[in-house]
Amino acid sequence: MKEQVALIISQWSGDLHSGLCSISLVGSADSTASDLINDALSLRRAQNVKTLINDMLIQLKLAATPITVEADGERNLAVKTGDLVNEWRNRRVEMTLNCSTAISP
Repeated sequence: MKEQVALIISQWSGDLHSGLCSISLVGSADSTASDLINDALSLRRAQNVKTLINDMLIQLKLAATPITVEADGERNLAVKTGDLVNEWRNRRVEMTLNCSTAISP
């Protein structure tokens, strides 16, 4: 996971230098547990990625970037399954880069 996050941050580094961007993270889970457990797992998964990103931003001397974290639990399955199905592709964190352009007065 660390290598995948590092690759994405590297690809986004030009935009992140601007200081006009934020990152959204949404953690997801498979359907092998209850909604309550999957929500907690999803949130923890996304928070772990946030920690990785913050560490990488410091190492790369990039601007401090706001990062939001959300949890989808099993509500947004990448691979549709029934309940109690162990599907690794549903255990993920989606990362989105949101940038705005500066508007001169």
